[in-house]
Amino acid sequence: MSWIYVGMLFSSFCWHYEDIMMYSINYMHEGFGKMWYAIPPQHRTKFERVARQKLAHCAKEDSNFLLNINSMICPSYLADQGVTVYSTLQKPGEFILTFPESYHAGFSAGLNVAEAVNFAAPSWLKYAEKAMDIYLKSREKIPVFPLQWIAIENLRNSNVDLITDVHSDEYAIDESTSKSIFTVETFKKLVAFAEESIKNEILYRNIARNDFSVKLKAKTP
Repeated sequence: MSWIYVGMLFSSFCWHYEDIMMYSINYMHEGFGKMWYAIPPQHRTKFERVARQKLAHCAKEDSNFLLNINSMICPSYLADQGVTVYSTLQKPGEFILTFPESYHAGFSAGLNVAEAVNFAAPSWLKYAEKAMDIYLKSREKIPVFPLQWIAIENLRNSNVDLITDVHSDEYAIDESTSKSIFTVETFKKLVAFAEESIKNEILYRNIARNDFSVKLKAKTP
């Protein structure tokens, strides 16, 4: 499901990467331009280190403050600190594609209307695991949807008989059945991802169950 964004002069979006490090695509329908700043995935950790130093008061109050998407840092300052920052002005009729693990921020140059949606590709799976690890360690960020669900649903809907009919690094949709068509390699990755997700889910549930039992016994007179 896509989102419609109506911008005004200097309305901004703070530094963030997409939920569960998904891809996103943004199309501007009409209006004034929108200025985008983006940091390549390989500079994510450097950006986070610089952000925690620059906004030390925020980091002191909440070590996961960047997950709240409420922090702005001047791109020129980031560049001075050795963080690679790219910029572009999006105009009506143009698309902006953001990649997993890539921080981005920006502002509108005036009234405009844009539309954006997140999407996933086989290459996203490794980023999804990385994002979930960050979320679990934060103990506060909740994913927008369960990864187990998306993995299992794709496996249930995949047309296994046709997974060898496309190139090794692609997937497609069978329009006659609306089912996904995966390559053998992608299908194997998805199965491994689903199995690992289910194993971890059972592990975390057992840990939570045992922790709850210990606390319950401690409170019982």
